[in-house]
Amino acid sequence: MQTDTATPQRLLEAGRRVFAKSGLDGARTRDICNLARANVAAVNYHFGSKEQLYVRVLYDHITRMRELYPLDQGVTPDSPPEDRLRAFIRGLLQQLLASGDEENARLGKMILLEMVQPSQHVDILIQDLIRPTNERLRGIVAEMMPEAPASAVTRCAAGIMSQFSLFRFDPRVIATIGSDFMPQPEHLPEVADAIVEFALGGIERLRAHFASQ
Repeated sequence: MQTDTATPQRLLEAGRRVFAKSGLDGARTRDICNLARANVAAVNYHFGSKEQLYVRVLYDHITRMRELYPLDQGVTPDSPPEDRLRAFIRGLLQQLLASGDEENARLGKMILLEMVQPSQHVDILIQDLIRPTNERLRGIVAEMMPEAPASAVTRCAAGIMSQFSLFRFDPRVIATIGSDFMPQPEHLPEVADAIVEFALGGIERLRAHFASQ
């Protein structure tokens, strides 16, 4: 018989499967507990609520993806900002889309949705994970546009980040843009490079604009 110390981990793994399939609203606590071979009250006992288990599932998924696909991609803080921007974009795209299976892919899309339209349950994700990621990007952009006002840096960073939100759409919708833009592992390097080159072009134009003022 498994000890109670194993129950939270089983609930977490069961939650991953159920939330990935049904989302937060469609997931039933009873289904999670049955899959985890736990008492129906176990979710509330160990996590406080279904919503808190959902947050923990997303938090653990982001942490796991960050370990697999770090945002530095081998560059260092002393590397040129262009290299750090390229590493950031490639790393984040891999974190969100280079899942390897349908369950991870669905969780990645759920995180994209939370980034675009956060639910009331994910403040900890915003504070601990999403905000530091955005601040990292903003810092890189600011270094590349030293003469630009803070508002221009913010808008530029937001424009780069907004390109990732496209991938929360149904693949059939994305396919209308072009089959080579589909979020498949074999396409990710080309998609990342396209985002990078688009971003670098925009930054260069803005940098020249503010430098001339």
